[in-house]
Amino acid sequence: MERGEVLPLGPTPPALRLAGLPNLPLVYKQTEALKNLDGKHKGLIDEGTLRRLPDLLADPIMVSKQENQRFAALIQDASGSDVLVVITPKAEIGRRPTNLVVTTHPKARADSILKDVAAGRIVYRHNEKSLDWLRKAQRQNAGDGSRQGFNENIPTEADIVNDPERRTEQRSKISDADRQKIARKVEQIARNLAPKASVATEDVVRSRSGDPVAGLY
Repeated sequence: MERGEVLPLGPTPPALRLAGLPNLPLVYKQTEALKNLDGKHKGLIDEGTLRRLPDLLADPIMVSKQENQRFAALIQDASGSDVLVVITPKAEIGRRPTNLVVTTHPKARADSILKDVAAGRIVYRHNEKSLDWLRKAQRQNAGDGSRQGFNENIPTEADIVNDPERRTEQRSKISDADRQKIARKVEQIARNLAPKASVATEDVVRSRSGDPVAGLY
């Protein structure tokens, strides 16, 4: 794994661990933040969403696991637009294993996520929010014939509420100090981009297996 500055997002929250991510620090590649604030995704994800990323990832709409062993958490920004957050588990940063957020994709394709639902790749979902999302997506994609519902026995937020240990972890998922640190770092990046500075060429992030890390959709 090539070294690069990362933003700590706190411990991996219970929802993502129920999905199958290991209990490791959750981190965010700074070059990805730059891409969203001043690169090809500029203006598509607001700064406030990036600052709230730890809390949004603690309560995702749903999480899928791909054949390449990466996880994709579906969240929504302040405008209600879908954002797909791709996470590589056990990615080494400075010889330390982490769960690395490699992509915050503002153009999450509903048809691709519906295919994940149909293929049984959903490994966690928020009960109410995922059902609302599914009904809306199926209405908007009625022409593709996709009416598949969620498989049974997918972990939900109820599994956190009913587990005293996980419920405690959920309440303390990230400290106020860490939350403020993340907010300050995102604000600092935004300030450094005004006046507009050239964005460095994005480095290629590699997983432990050496495969290039890229967005899923």
